[in-house]
Amino acid sequence: MSNKQHISEIAFTFLIIGFLIGTAIMLVPSAVISDAKQDAWLSVLIAVFPSIIIVNVLISLQRMFPGQSIIQYSVQILGYPFGKIINGLLLWFVLHLSVLVLRDAEDFVQLLLLPRTPPVLIAIVIVIVTFGALIGGFEVLARITVLIMPILLIFFLVLSFLSLLNADFSRITPINENGYIPIIRGAIEPVSFPFGEMIIFAFLFFNHQNINKSRNLLLHAVFGILVAFIVLEVGVLRSIFVLGVESSGRYLFPVLGSTFMSLVGNIFAPIVTINWFCFMFIKFAICYYAFNWGLANCLGIQNYRSIMIPIGILIIALSFFVYSNYVEEISFASEIWPYYAIPFEYGIPLLLWAAAKARN
Repeated sequence: MSNKQHISEIAFTFLIIGFLIGTAIMLVPSAVISDAKQDAWLSVLIAVFPSIIIVNVLISLQRMFPGQSIIQYSVQILGYPFGKIINGLLLWFVLHLSVLVLRDAEDFVQLLLLPRTPPVLIAIVIVIVTFGALIGGFEVLARITVLIMPILLIFFLVLSFLSLLNADFSRITPINENGYIPIIRGAIEPVSFPFGEMIIFAFLFFNHQNINKSRNLLLHAVFGILVAFIVLEVGVLRSIFVLGVESSGRYLFPVLGSTFMSLVGNIFAPIVTINWFCFMFIKFAICYYAFNWGLANCLGIQNYRSIMIPIGILIIALSFFVYSNYVEEISFASEIWPYYAIPFEYGIPLLLWAAAKARN
């Protein structure tokens, strides 16, 4: 398969930031606050450390097997048939994640932007736009991300500052009122969603020359994780300060709710929804690309673009079967997904790393 794409280290960092913020900025705050209450900011802080460890593991594997994706070196490490079984599990996870992200984007757009538009039409448009962005190669998406990400982040910080003009900072106290168990329980979701989903990048490292040869890959990856962490942390704190613990737990999108409560909420709320849709688009595009490339790699298909259309149709179809309504979606994300996803996100990389070390 061709290995001629060039992505700068800065673009790689921005891709990580956009991917991690993705749908998490809308779904994570309410779930974490529901569990950890005013200590939710501690839960998010705890959750960032396992992601740094697993990224270190993934990059260590990449150093052991330069120029190979996780699909290739898993077979080299474990042999047949275990390597192929791991590949099947990884591809299933990426497909499942792609479907969930698309469904999140569909529901978000329908609830906040186009309430009378059929969901299937929204899904088709999202996939067509993503296909158009990726047909020219992954570096096209990287360049788009470099252009829009600074604007999205600056806008978020400015709006957060304006929202805090209505804040009640006493709502974060008392700290650790209910002990450590709620804090740890609240950290489980962000450990898996979004930070554990960094395993997706194990499909992407090898295929981009600048990234594959970078000596500072870990530094750029950790920096991207920390920026995304700050954004999520600000989103959680903003929800607590502006809405309060009880209200934040009841909101579908507490970060958006805190925007409406600000002095300029009615002016900027439509722009905020578009802002968050851009984050969702970046995450879906990365998942969509990773699955197409991974499946093509696994099947020995030389050009991943040849399967993008049927894979897009499959993802659209599956997105209408994963949930029956948005309440079920929220419940799945907070109660089921972490325990389902963590074995994929952390178990498989650690297994491969330990096996590679054992076989020297």
